[in-house]
Amino acid sequence: VFHLKPGDQLMVLGEEGSTTKLRQRVSANKDMIWTHNASEALKLHDRGWSNMAISKKLGVTDVTVANYLNPALMERHLKTAGTVTALKEAVEKKKYVDVGAGTAEFMGISPARLGTALDLLTKQEGYTIHKFDNDQMTTKHQTHMMVLTKDDVSFGELMQHRDEIGIVLDRSLDGGKTYEPPKPPVSIDSKRIFVRYAEDGGLDKDGTIEIRPGVKDLNLGEASYAQVRIAVDGNLYMKGMAYKSDAVPPGYDVVYNSNKHRGAPKDKVFKKMEDDPESPFGASILEDKDLKIIQTKYIDSDGKEKQSALNIVNEQGKWGEWSRDISSQFLAKQRPAVAKRQLELTLRIKQGELEDIMKMAVTNPVLGKKLLEEFADSCDSDASDLKAVGFPRQTSRVILPLVKGKENEVYARGYENGTRLVLLRFPHASIDELADVIVNNRTAEGQSIIGNHDDAIGVHPEVAKRLSGADFDGDTVVCIPNNDGKIKIGKLRKELQDFDPKESYPGYEGMHKMTRHERGIEMGKVSNLITDMTIRGADPDQLIRAIRHSMVVIDAFKHGLDWKKSEKDNRIEDLKREFQNGGGVSTLLSRAGHEIDIPERKEGVTVTDPETGKKRRMFYDPETGERLYTETGKTKHIVDKRRLAMRDENGNTIKDENGKTMYKYGPVTDENGKVKFKEVGRLSTITLMDQAFEKFGDALTLSSGTEIETVYGNYANAVRRLGNEARKAIFRLPAYKQDKAAAEYYKDEVRSLESKIENAKKNAPLERMAQRVALVRWRAKLYNHPDWEGNNDKKKKERAKVIKRARDDVGAKKDIISITDREWEAIRNFAISASMLRTILDNADPEQYKSLALPKNERALSGQKVATIRSLSARGYTALEIANTLGISQHQVQEVM
Repeated sequence: VFHLKPGDQLMVLGEEGSTTKLRQRVSANKDMIWTHNASEALKLHDRGWSNMAISKKLGVTDVTVANYLNPALMERHLKTAGTVTALKEAVEKKKYVDVGAGTAEFMGISPARLGTALDLLTKQEGYTIHKFDNDQMTTKHQTHMMVLTKDDVSFGELMQHRDEIGIVLDRSLDGGKTYEPPKPPVSIDSKRIFVRYAEDGGLDKDGTIEIRPGVKDLNLGEASYAQVRIAVDGNLYMKGMAYKSDAVPPGYDVVYNSNKHRGAPKDKVFKKMEDDPESPFGASILEDKDLKIIQTKYIDSDGKEKQSALNIVNEQGKWGEWSRDISSQFLAKQRPAVAKRQLELTLRIKQGELEDIMKMAVTNPVLGKKLLEEFADSCDSDASDLKAVGFPRQTSRVILPLVKGKENEVYARGYENGTRLVLLRFPHASIDELADVIVNNRTAEGQSIIGNHDDAIGVHPEVAKRLSGADFDGDTVVCIPNNDGKIKIGKLRKELQDFDPKESYPGYEGMHKMTRHERGIEMGKVSNLITDMTIRGADPDQLIRAIRHSMVVIDAFKHGLDWKKSEKDNRIEDLKREFQNGGGVSTLLSRAGHEIDIPERKEGVTVTDPETGKKRRMFYDPETGERLYTETGKTKHIVDKRRLAMRDENGNTIKDENGKTMYKYGPVTDENGKVKFKEVGRLSTITLMDQAFEKFGDALTLSSGTEIETVYGNYANAVRRLGNEARKAIFRLPAYKQDKAAAEYYKDEVRSLESKIENAKKNAPLERMAQRVALVRWRAKLYNHPDWEGNNDKKKKERAKVIKRARDDVGAKKDIISITDREWEAIRNFAISASMLRTILDNADPEQYKSLALPKNERALSGQKVATIRSLSARGYTALEIANTLGISQHQVQEVM
């Protein structure tokens, strides 16, 4: 036992022998002692004591006393104390708390501050940190986990409760001194809500929330509509599309349209809020951040700012920004000629892109290598995703209800009256679920709800029902003009028209409810099944069974449906045996993006130069252009798992309704209850399409022999060959060598570029912070969206959104390097080094340097692009659509047209 007086410092060297740990521990002890002494010094100072008197009382120098009274130094130590408190409270709430990469940034503090607080907790406060590697749910990559718990939590217990690991959700705006939890939503009184039940017309508008204009705490502002969450009576909430309405009955501020029947209790009409103030609306906080749930504010009658009851998920204008590609899930069910036409256009656009890159590569090999590699990677991705360029004037829109007009008419600004549209909702099961409608923008109802906005579409409830049973709570559709009737639409069969998933397969008490993760997996399975059945010629009755099940699955998570019973009633396993050889995937369309595990490998192989004997890494085969890989042979230790019988609290096995023992997949333990581990090889993940090219060089090896598969297989082969041509071109690029004379001649431009690089580099620490924050959020997003498996294009776009959001949150702002004509002249004349040029390209606007890189006499559109513009124009694409697709100006397109 050491007896310390204030001012003494105790340093303890631990067994780790880590200087980082030592520094953290010293810092933690100093914080405790310093905070105690500073607090005493402040009390004495407030009583009128001089610095000299305080120094004698505490046994320290008067300089130290002055430091104790320094507000800035006091704040630094208070930040550590505040962070320690926040971490302890998180463990009290969650028991297991993730404190790994990105946590500090998420909390709003520095990694050093978090490290010091964690060391104090683990060495002085009875906490421990468990470290282990965990597989990501879809990518199979390893994630290094650090989890804070109390000392009495064993590693084995943590392994059995990994799904319960939480994060610190409190955020600090002052560097750690104080923390604020997410604010609970503001509730409105249910007396202000008029519930329109199913038999009163609520079913036709199910999922919509009508708000009286001018109500301050429910003010949509300039927007006409938004996807929202609104808390009710403190424990319930409404979710759906809110819009302004003059039809709210007197005495109420809100109309909530429900599919529930009259007499339904309040907790059945509204949704129950989670018993978790950090996640009241039933979604993880990470997901909420990605969805950008915004707590809005308003100014009350006293001029004070208050929190509104509106929590906005998606704002007006956002739906129009969504991707305008068209997936194979849709095209594969159309006539092969339609798919072939769209894929040929897509390939022609890619060919024009490569043609431009080759012109740039001639003038600058460093730029050429960068662009050729990026282009080749995009071709590999396209060969697996099999997405095609969208149809002329195709848009994505959120649906809103129109109950007064004709069933086959829609309100869709941006389309001329009389335009025939095909509407489809994803996931898309069959052509029976497409809707054929006509635009009528003269309806008063549409003008009242949607107005002049072009990212929403007003549809009749019967149309929504046809679209896989869509609701008006934020569901979206793709709109494709179809005046020429080339898109095939099926006749909705009575068996599907009269089928209501919610009525046919309601959940029951004690039933395992489908999770968001399970929904993604099951929807992927049934979508692949329907695709394979359609391609392989299933009869209508068989397709109806699969489509009915898909309608149940798509709403099972949202409405708690009994999807297991649907699977059994519709004999889905029988369909898998017949059309998928027992399950899995059986056609090129469903196989292409399907991911499989292979032994871990890294890019490149080591080769020896026969002339010099020197070794170097080669990443592409110079003959074929295919990527080269080397297996690592690495292994990892993982928890040994097996199927275990489920038991109740008395140790008896649990049986299902048929008397069969129920099982779960869990960790194996020894006689002392300690979790066992086993050594396995590390894995990499590739698509079946990648494997087909690596083994056979031909996408058609995945085909079952149908015409539509041949169309897609030929496209995949062509686009993959294009990518390989780009990689082979890299070997033909001349060597880059800096010209010293040019460097001297352009010394002012070189200095200017160096200065711009330094400015760009200042953002690097914040960028690293943003990347760590983004990593935490991206893992959560991947878990919540297993349906993205194999869709590399979707992953790429969503990953970019997550990174942008993280950059915004931590204040990381990339200082884009703008290159002047004179500076580009210096670059073109090799006045800078290759490494400096690579740094500039990594921090510059690609559109700018691509424009500068094209030789002036070549900036006119190539013959390939001119032909593509004319082809797109002839098929109905607008000048703006063509410009956006080809990455050129609208003026250039108009000149050709």
